[in-house]
Parts: sequence; structure tokens; C-alpha cells
Amino acid sequence: MDDDRPEVLLTGLLFYDLVLTGGLLDQLALCHAFLPNETEATACTRTDSAVAALGTLAELVPVAVVTRGAHGAIAVDQTTGEYAEVPALDVDVLDATGAGDVFGASFVAASLGGWPLAERLRFAVLAASLSVRHHGGALAAPGWYGVDRWWRSLTDQGLARAYG
Repeated sequence: MDDDRPEVLLTGLLFYDLVLTGGLLDQLALCHAFLPNETEATACTRTDSAVAALGTLAELVPVAVVTRGAHGAIAVDQTTGEYAEVPALDVDVLDATGAGDVFGASFVAASLGGWPLAERLRFAVLAASLSVRHHGGALAAPGWYGVDRWWRSLTDQGLARAYG
């Protein structure tokens, strides 16, 4: 860009000055849910951890989620009083492009299905984890067949129960 304004890339959109002026947090009053990654969440809340950022965001939106890549995701749903933390799945990452988009779409789909927060978060982590095993960003997102195939291949009974 030609000017000296700071830029921050958040969830695929370019915002000028919003993080530094606090304008982004003001805009959250218009949102039902906010799903930033840990870097985005700590930057816009001026906190030093995903948990602290989640606490701040939970005061601003009914549903706050912070994705943490290889560390999974955490979330609070103020409408139900639920808190959830889901670990990441151990997968070989080939291409992380679009993983946040896959996570968000999966979380929304599970939310529209009325699932409890922990299940929504688990499903979103699963879909994003499966998507990074292939090239192609969102095109690598698993469909129901891909999720079923992954589940049937599990040898870890704990994972099978958690995702069954």
C-alpha cells in the first residue's frame, strides 16, 4: 500500500488501523461469533495468550473461538454457558492454506445443526486437520465420505470414541 498506515491480515480481510485503534473490537458488537487464530486474537485484544484473548472476546460476542493450529482450539458460547477446549489431531501437514476457512465453515455447519460446543469445536478441528493433509486449500476440505473414511481408519480407540 502507498500510505504508512499499519496493516493486519485478519480472517482473510485487510483492516487498516482497526487493531491499533480498537475499531475491530467495536465492530464485534455486530457479530454473533468471532473465530480468529491465536495471533489475530492476541493482537486485537492486546493480550499475551489465547486464553486471555478468549476471555476478552467472550465479553464482546456471544460465541468466541480461538484457533491454535497444532494446539487445537478453545471456545466459549455465552448463549449456552459452555466452554470447550479441543486438542489438535496429529496429522502430517502438507498445505495449511485454507485451514481456517475450513474450520470456520465446519464450525458454522455444526452450529446450525444445534450441536453442543465441544462437538462443534471437535468437528471443526477434524475438518481443518483433514484438509491440511492435501494441497488445495478449501478444495482439500473433507466431505462426509472423507470424514467417515478417516474415522474407519482409526486404530486409537480413544479418538474413535471422541469422534464417533
